[in-house]
This record gives sequence, structure tokens and C-alpha cells, in this order.
Amino acid sequence: MTDDRHHLLALTGDCSIKSAQAIAAQLREALPGRKRIAVATADITAADLTTVQLLLAARASAEASGGGLAMAAPIGAPLRDFIQAAGLSGTDFWTSTIPVEETA
Repeated sequence: MTDDRHHLLALTGDCSIKSAQAIAAQLREALPGRKRIAVATADITAADLTTVQLLLAARASAEASGGGLAMAAPIGAPLRDFIQAAGLSGTDFWTSTIPVEETA
């Protein structure tokens, strides 16, 4: 039997450019050795283009190593609002979220 759950990486607080180095470090730490990662953003208080770029780069990195990175539902309001304002809300990465129950 295989475990189809995602490893949950929860981002919290200010996830804007002010925290870019810390968020990048969290993502780099989570990627190796994990096939499937879900990023939870429900508890973030700020997001900007840097947040989006870090998440997209982490997804590309995960896919390049044969894994995957998805967003956990629900996407935090600051990130959701930025995605909508930037016109990215129709992209599968942002709309195909993973229910938290499918994470470990």
C-alpha cells in the first residue's frame, strides 16, 4: 500500500520580500527526500511577487527531481488577493489545492 499524502509545509506570518530568505530556506529544507509537498498559507499575513516567485521556483525544483509541490486549501487571503490582482488565479497551480486532510 502506498501513502498518497503530501508532506505539509506551513508558511506563517509575513511572507513578503521581508521574509524571502527565510521562506526560501524553508522550501529548500522541505524539498529533498519528499515526493509530494503541500504548502499551507492560511496563516500568512502578507504576500507579494516574491512569495509567488519562491513558490513557483520550488514547484519547478520539486518537479525536476521527480516530485511535486501543490498548494494546501485554503490559500491565505493575502496570497489569494495578490494572485487575483496579478491575473494568476486561473492557473492550475493556484486553483488545484490539496485538502489538508491529505497531508501528513
